[in-house]
Amino acid sequence: MKPPATTTMTPLILILLLLTTITTTAMEDDIRCLQGLKSSLTDSQNRLSSWSFINNNSVTSLCKLVGICTWLSYLVTLDLSGNSLTGNIPVEIQNCKFLNNLILSDNSFSGTIPYHIGQLEWLKKLDVSNNELSGSIPDDLNRFHSDSFVGIDKLCGPPVDSKCGRLNNKNLAIIIAAGVLGAAASFS
Repeated sequence: MKPPATTTMTPLILILLLLTTITTTAMEDDIRCLQGLKSSLTDSQNRLSSWSFINNNSVTSLCKLVGICTWLSYLVTLDLSGNSLTGNIPVEIQNCKFLNNLILSDNSFSGTIPYHIGQLEWLKKLDVSNNELSGSIPDDLNRFHSDSFVGIDKLCGPPVDSKCGRLNNKNLAIIIAAGVLGAAASFS
């Protein structure tokens, strides 16, 4: 006697349901990541105005977002260069686990470089040059050439030739002059 057709189809249906659930979960993560990315950027020229997430949580709506890949968790290259973006570099970039190229050059990003960017295992190219960043370059980013940080005077540590916490000649001269003037004023 032959088993009913539904019995042999059950594993196939379960596999399809599992794949649908995984795809839906990945898409929800991508939407949350994109929302975090958009909210953490200052978009003075309103270039991300098409990024509306109200009732837009399908793959087709994500495909219509200007300037970004449809599956952010599988994003390989993120190039936001030359867009006059301000504020801190979004820490949500750390969720792009497969990122190979991160190009944020020629913007007005400020603050420090997020530590977690250095934790991206697949990152092969980094370019944050010509921004207003400051502070220490995270140790995990020492593997990148100094060209990645060109045009940023307030960054320190390897690979740039500026030691953190070290006074440059101009600052040292100002401190010495202030000390001399203060000492002279105290004797009068």
